[in-house]
Amino acid sequence: MPKKGYQKRRRTLTPAFVMNCKKPKQGAVYWTDEGHVPGLTFHVDHVGKRTFRFMYRVLVGKERGPTRKLTLGTYPQMTLADARSEAAKYHDMAKDGIDPKVQRDEATLAVQREASKTFKSYAEDYAEAALASKKVRRSKGGPGTISLEAAKTRARDLRDVVIPALGHRPIADITRAEIAAFLDMVEKEKKAQTRVDRMLIAIKAVFNFAVMRGYVDESPARSIDTRAVLKKRDHSLNDDEIKPVWDAAGAVGGSFGAVIRMLMLTGQRLGEMAKARWSAVDFDEATMMFPGGTTKPGRDHLIPLSRPAIDVLLSLPRGGDNDLIFGPTLITDNWKRLMPKLYKATRGEVRHWTAHDLRRTVAEGLSKLDYHDMIVALILNHAPGKGMQTTRDYVRKDPVNLKEKPLKDWAKHVMKIVNPPPDGEVVDFPSRRKTA
Repeated sequence: MPKKGYQKRRRTLTPAFVMNCKKPKQGAVYWTDEGHVPGLTFHVDHVGKRTFRFMYRVLVGKERGPTRKLTLGTYPQMTLADARSEAAKYHDMAKDGIDPKVQRDEATLAVQREASKTFKSYAEDYAEAALASKKVRRSKGGPGTISLEAAKTRARDLRDVVIPALGHRPIADITRAEIAAFLDMVEKEKKAQTRVDRMLIAIKAVFNFAVMRGYVDESPARSIDTRAVLKKRDHSLNDDEIKPVWDAAGAVGGSFGAVIRMLMLTGQRLGEMAKARWSAVDFDEATMMFPGGTTKPGRDHLIPLSRPAIDVLLSLPRGGDNDLIFGPTLITDNWKRLMPKLYKATRGEVRHWTAHDLRRTVAEGLSKLDYHDMIVALILNHAPGKGMQTTRDYVRKDPVNLKEKPLKDWAKHVMKIVNPPPDGEVVDFPSRRKTA
C-alpha cells in the first residue's frame, strides 16, 4: 500500500516521460515500469526530485520474504537505461536468494576498505599517532617517538606536499621510481635540498608505519638516499674563524647575537636553543633543561652551563610574562632576516657557514680535546649509535657530571681564542653546580 501522500500509477516508462513528467503539487507520485523489469519504480516528489527505486522480495526456499526497497539513483545522474540494467541485476539476485541491499552494502564496504589502503589513509594515521606522541617507527628503523615540533612539521609536509601528489595511490602499488620522480619534482620546483630530504623522511616514516601494521612487506623508499647523504655538508669553523663569528654576534647584539654565542658554547640545535625558557635554567646548579617535547629525539636533555654561557644569559633582559629567553620573534621570520647580517659581517674571514656548522664545530672541538664520542653524543643529545646504548645505560644515572668538564674545557678554548688574557693563560672557571 502506498505511503500516505504517495500516488501509485502504472505505465511503461520512456526517456522522454522521465525527463518531462510534472511534479505533483504535494506529496509524491511513483510509477511502476510496466512491461520491463518487475519492481522498478520511478518517483517524483513535490520539489521535483526524481528517483529510481527497486522493490523486491528475496526468495528463501520456496517462500518469499517481506518487500524491501532499494534506491538505485537520481535522475539525470542515472538514466532510465541504467536504472533498468541495475534493477535487472538485482532482480536476478533476489530470485537466487541473495539480498541486493546487503550485497550492495558489502560492495560499498569493500570500496571503502580499498580506499583505506591508500597512501593518504596511512599518512593521516601516521600523523595522528605522531602528534599524539604514540610509539611510531622512525625512518631509520627501530621503535621510538619523535618530538611534538618534528611531528607537526612532518604532518604539515605530508598534508601540503606529499598527499596531494601520492595520496590517491594504493600504498602497496607505489614504487621506488614513483617516489624518486616525486622528489625530483619537488627539488625542481623548490630548489631546496633540505625540503626534498624532509619529504623523503616523511614518506619513509609513513611506509615504515604501514610495514609495522603488516600491510606492506617492505618500504620502496628504503633504499633512496637523502640529498644530504649524496652531498653531505661537513663544514665546521676552525680556530681562525671562531673569533670573527663571535665578534659578529656581539656586533649584532640582542637575543639574536646571544643565541649564536650560546650555540658556539654548547653545540645545541638552533631550533631547540631558540625556544629555551628562563624557567628551564637553574643558575644555582648552572644547568639548562630542554624538555623532551621540544627536542629532536623526544627526550629531556639537561646540559651544564659554563661561566661564559651563564654570562651570555645574564646579559639578556628578563622580566614580564614572556618566559622565552631569546623572545618569540627569534622563532619566526626574524631569524631569516638577521642571518644575512652575520654572513656579511664575517665575509672574507669565514667561509660560508650556517648555524648548524656551529654545532659541528663544538663536536669536532670536543673530539680534538680528546673526549670520547659517547660524551660528545651525550652533549649533543644524539641518539645512541651501534655499540653505544650499553654505555648510555651505564652513565644514565648522572650524565650531567660527564658533560660538565668537556663543556667547561671547550668554553675555555673559545675564550682563549676570542679574548685571550694578557699573559696568554686562561683562568679556570669554577663550577657553579652545588656539591654534596
